[in-house]
Amino acid sequence: MSLSKELAGTGITVNTISPGPTLTDGFRQFALTFAEHHGLGKDAVAGTRALLDGSLANPSDRLTEPQEIAALLALLASPLGASVNGANLRIDGGFTPTVN
Repeated sequence: MSLSKELAGTGITVNTISPGPTLTDGFRQFALTFAEHHGLGKDAVAGTRALLDGSLANPSDRLTEPQEIAALLALLASPLGASVNGANLRIDGGFTPTVN
């Protein structure tokens, strides 16, 4: 039995958030170092594109910002998220392909 079903009726919801590549300070620094090491200058975007095989590897052509993940978390923890239960929410700009 899943944890979300075991907690039915308690008001506790169980969800996961699965972020894709996220533009944290650490990722930005790693991309800068990667860019410099590969002769791309001091360009975090170029380093990121190089790291992700020539693109930002998602349809939005940008990385997720940490505050976007925090906003999703805040929504789930608020009364507005009360009906979301047993979900895995990807926040990756379309990085992960979906199956139709």
